[in-house]
Amino acid sequence: MNRDIGFILQVRLGSTRLPNKALANMHGVPLLEHLVRRVECSGLLEDMPLIVATTATSREIERYCAQRGLDCFIGEEEDVTGRVLDAARHFGLANLVRLQGDDPLVCPYGLREIVAAHRTGSAEFTTTAHASGWPVGMAAMAFRTDALEREYVRYGARNPDRLKKGFLPLDEVVFSSRFLRMADRAATGFFVTVDYPEDERLVTEILTRIDPARSGYGFTVEQVAETLAGMGDTSNHHLHEPFSSARGS
Repeated sequence: MNRDIGFILQVRLGSTRLPNKALANMHGVPLLEHLVRRVECSGLLEDMPLIVATTATSREIERYCAQRGLDCFIGEEEDVTGRVLDAARHFGLANLVRLQGDDPLVCPYGLREIVAAHRTGSAEFTTTAHASGWPVGMAAMAFRTDALEREYVRYGARNPDRLKKGFLPLDEVVFSSRFLRMADRAATGFFVTVDYPEDERLVTEILTRIDPARSGYGFTVEQVAETLAGMGDTSNHHLHEPFSSARGS
């Protein structure tokens, strides 16, 4: 298996807003399992490892990985970026695709686009970010590991406490970047990341209506948009307002 690039899925059970959400039952399947199945549907795991980066207080995730046959790395509880970098170093990844454990609907074809663009381009950072039109919760990002470490060290020297509050703030650091834009703007502008109980109910309803166990896990951004449209008023933007204001989504 090629170890030049791999997926690192950052996840833990210690969420303050929605504890244990990674293993929450969503239409009969744990959130984390939906995410793994979406990544499997990309077809990239034949050539790339999927490494779950978790913490010592999240032993249930470690057990899940053992049962699922996934590589698991135990790292920093508070420093998310440090945990991701430590996992990349441990497994010898020159490049990494960062996945977030609250995004069970991450887009398989978006992952294929990111990996292809990152492998063939010269950018240090490649993304299908919401700023490029992708829905929040369906996008991902790839980094050159040495570039991520460089900016992590630089930023940490100035703002060490900030790194304990979340991932390295990408709007405050400098990478050579490539943004992969979403062609269908009609299918954008919604939030399907799972941060709050309302998000969990929303995404569970989407999964119930799409029923991927029957129809398959390759469903598209457009299908999610159509499902949301059929559900009526489902806006959860107000829950994520600081995020959307800061990011311009």
